[in-house]
Amino acid sequence: MTSGYRTGVPRTSRRRPPGRNWLSGLRREVDRSQVLLFSAGLVAYLALGVLLPHLSGSGPLGSLASDSRVGWTRLQVASWAWAAIAGVAILAGKSTRVGLLAAVALAAASMGALYEMARHSGAQADPSAAVGMAAFFGVSPSTNSDAVYATYAATLLVAVGLMILWRWVSARRRSHRLGGEIGHTEGATGPRMPDDTERSAASAKLSMARPKRERAMWIVLVISLLLVLVAFLPDLNALIASTKGQQYIPQFDASNNLAWTSFVARGLVPMKDFWYPYGNLLMFQSTLVGGAVLFFCYQAMAIFGYVWAFWKLSNGRPVVTCLAVLGLVLAIPLVNVAYSPITEFWRYGVAFMVSICFCVMRAADVRRARLWARLVFSFMVLIVAFVEIDLIAYAAIGALAALLFEILTRMWRPDRAPVELLGWRRWGTQLAADLVGPALAVGTFVIVSAVRGQLGNMIAFYLHPGTLEAYSAAPVSLIGGLSPYSLGVELVWLPAVALGGAVVLRWAGPDPRHALLSSMLVAVSGAGALLLLKNAVRPITPDLTLVMILIVLLGMVAASDRVLRAPRLVAPIALGLVAGLFAATVVIAGEAPALTTGVRTLPDRVVHDVATIIHQSPSDRATETARFDSLHFDAYHDQLDVAGAIKPSVGRSSTNLFVLGDEPVLYVLLHQLPPWETNLYNTSPIADQRHVVSWIRMHRPAVVVFAPATIDGVPSQVRVPLVFEEVVANYVPERVVDGYDILRRTFRGAKPSASFWVHRLGQVLELGAIPDLEAPLPAAGPDTTLTPVLRVRSIGAHPNGLVRIPLVFGHAFVTVEFRSSPARTTYEIPVNRLWPWALSHHVRVSGAITPGWSVVISRGFMPQGRLY
Repeated sequence: MTSGYRTGVPRTSRRRPPGRNWLSGLRREVDRSQVLLFSAGLVAYLALGVLLPHLSGSGPLGSLASDSRVGWTRLQVASWAWAAIAGVAILAGKSTRVGLLAAVALAAASMGALYEMARHSGAQADPSAAVGMAAFFGVSPSTNSDAVYATYAATLLVAVGLMILWRWVSARRRSHRLGGEIGHTEGATGPRMPDDTERSAASAKLSMARPKRERAMWIVLVISLLLVLVAFLPDLNALIASTKGQQYIPQFDASNNLAWTSFVARGLVPMKDFWYPYGNLLMFQSTLVGGAVLFFCYQAMAIFGYVWAFWKLSNGRPVVTCLAVLGLVLAIPLVNVAYSPITEFWRYGVAFMVSICFCVMRAADVRRARLWARLVFSFMVLIVAFVEIDLIAYAAIGALAALLFEILTRMWRPDRAPVELLGWRRWGTQLAADLVGPALAVGTFVIVSAVRGQLGNMIAFYLHPGTLEAYSAAPVSLIGGLSPYSLGVELVWLPAVALGGAVVLRWAGPDPRHALLSSMLVAVSGAGALLLLKNAVRPITPDLTLVMILIVLLGMVAASDRVLRAPRLVAPIALGLVAGLFAATVVIAGEAPALTTGVRTLPDRVVHDVATIIHQSPSDRATETARFDSLHFDAYHDQLDVAGAIKPSVGRSSTNLFVLGDEPVLYVLLHQLPPWETNLYNTSPIADQRHVVSWIRMHRPAVVVFAPATIDGVPSQVRVPLVFEEVVANYVPERVVDGYDILRRTFRGAKPSASFWVHRLGQVLELGAIPDLEAPLPAAGPDTTLTPVLRVRSIGAHPNGLVRIPLVFGHAFVTVEFRSSPARTTYEIPVNRLWPWALSHHVRVSGAITPGWSVVISRGFMPQGRLY
């Protein structure tokens, strides 16, 4: 059968009857037997994946799933990695065998680099400006970040090597084939170019296809909107009703989120009136109705961004686009963190969406389409910047990676002519036009933030990531035994392998259909690199699951057309199995029943939501006002007792309370303003400690509640010594309520209560590994002050162990203890960073220290920005 393009006959003569719609062409596009095979694979794995967790003890697979449904879900999610890598490589391969070999090579190189780098432990987190778990215990490998870089580098090297080998083999085969054909062909001058008739036929075909694609696009938008309404439309009546009887649960993260939300509800501004690390996300909780409606609009924007990306990647295939969006919505619960008011998908998932949409914008080749793409992309950047500006950093890294990839592919093509300067000028002009809108969006955010008073503190916060890392770092094992089904391990090396797969996919063959997919994979891998570096400091497995989900969905969208058209029967079965794997996992995760419930309740929710938005009853407004009243804090019974006991002392002043601990709900219960930081954990950076000390000295609160707390195993008096020094020197105990010490401010010149503080904080001051990690004090400089220093030296060979130094501060006996290492013989400990310094500045050694060591108290120059 000849096509209209080959014979010069336009396809207009064979148009379908006008009554047919876009669904009528589905049977012609996909063979019925292949659809049946795909469905068989999907149903087979779906049945297996859903039933197997219930078959505990029946055979090896049953015993594997007998641990828990959660364990089985993690096993399936780990399997996505192998499916994603094999699928990306097979897309690039001329055959399944070549693709599988590429997948194995990429995975082996990445996992090998990860293992070689991450199995060694180096220096620990630097405690010079902040103290956290890694510095105190000396347990966090610094080579984790290097291991992340190594996985990327190794995979890229292997990918480039595969590409070069592939090119060489292809060139030899091509030359051999052409050499055999030349002897039998006369007048062969190269590939035949289409004539004017054929070009007009192709143009007519495109002009006919455009209205059909536009109609299909509107159908996709309508279906996606319905899906968003079903999955995310809030039930405002149910929300208000649940708030009336809501009881808050005591937990560190939950208590801080609750306190921050109450501050915004009172009109305070994050990063102006109090410290808050997540941009303006609190606007979604500031009010019940307004916050829920804003969050729904934000969710809709995020999903429609993915709709746009899936639509372009599938080349305008409505069924594939709708299935991909459905899969994304069902997989969102897998990207979640406990006690987080905003699911992690709506943070990092939106950042990935922006970077992917950047690739879509760059791929637009029609002027009008490019203009609309720029407007849509700029709007997304504006919204995301106002919600949480650091998400733009994640998106920018992904977009920059995709842009660099575009430059390299533009420079290195096997069939390229010499690069013309005019072409690069046009390319640069187009890029500048693409970036004008996002730049204006970020500039608008900067101006508004400056007007609100947030900008300065935001800049200070984002410019010191090392300080944040110092107090948040925790032990992380990136290799975890290197099991092929270790979810944590696979989540680490998968983004790097996706980058290598994109290189193979883009350069192994001339197929232009894969250019957009490879660019998207590079963007996901680039943005995922920041998540990997964050995971190298503190484990965030749910966030990394997002990278795997996106790689699988993008690969399936791009592969759907090619695989279902493949002549081999194994291709549709394989795609069906992967789809079943995905479906079974999200079904076990429990989102499918919630979606069914959403369909059933959608009409009532729409009607009730509209009525609630238009007119709120007095009862609803009363619920809004009373949602932070004490009746919601029954689980905080100790804190309620403390609040009731100190309320007369606090009085009507809004700055008459300071909590020395991690009980921010006391500020909520007593309607007090926060002292910038509401917990000691986030107060660890020395700059924040000085900020809190300045607040205490300015407002001189009448009451301090001492709530002993230890986060990550680090003693609070070691984490925030400056704050403890201020409180110890100016407050004395008054009474104890349910284990909380109530302190009152003393008159000027009064002596601190040494016996109380030594009893409450202990006679042994544990510094852990902090002295071993700190560098020697520098010489005198413009930013240093002269301070007393404990100079501890070894007087012979000594093993790794504890060093104890008995000291007397005035009349208080305190033993300083730290852990030494054989490689170091001299330690310097600033005395003014020890909490007993507030008791007395007269310090002396009171007895014998650990054998093999000597100590003298001298003076040294302490930099202003150094904590220890």
